[in-house]
Amino acid sequence: MLAKLILATALIVCAASQLVDAQTLKKIRIASKAPGESLVPYTISQRLGFYREEGFDVDVIVTRGTVTTQVVVSGAVDYGNGGSIPAILGGARMKILQVSTDKPSQYLVVSPKITNIKQLNGKTVAISDSSGNSTLLFRELLSKNGVAVDTVQMRALGEPSVRFGALLAGRWTPP
Repeated sequence: MLAKLILATALIVCAASQLVDAQTLKKIRIASKAPGESLVPYTISQRLGFYREEGFDVDVIVTRGTVTTQVVVSGAVDYGNGGSIPAILGGARMKILQVSTDKPSQYLVVSPKITNIKQLNGKTVAISDSSGNSTLLFRELLSKNGVAVDTVQMRALGEPSVRFGALLAGRWTPP
């Protein structure tokens, strides 16, 4: 009987402490720009309980890369992981708290017919959006390689799968 009472008391204390813990956790919403590698740091931290240990109840919300910064600026989420540089340069009141790589993770994928970046002159190129980080970097890449930016038509097609599909169909040359 005493053992049952001790066990019941322990369960009540444990349940009460979990209830208090749940009530004291600060709710945080993070927008992640796409499923895949950009989610890894958040998923690992969540699964290993790092957020909870620090007093946070974190929801990671997958958005399209083109709207991640917009939902941060609007206040719909607390943090985001992409596309903030053009927004900051445009006057958005945001700060970059962490950079997890020393180089941008951007790729220029072209048709096998393109062997030199100067061959993009006069071509149409699929980009994710008209003002994101990848577009900013692509414009810089063109300039540094002697290609006038205004000679390359950039068509915003959105997510990588759509741009890759356009490349395979032979309609555009996506970065």
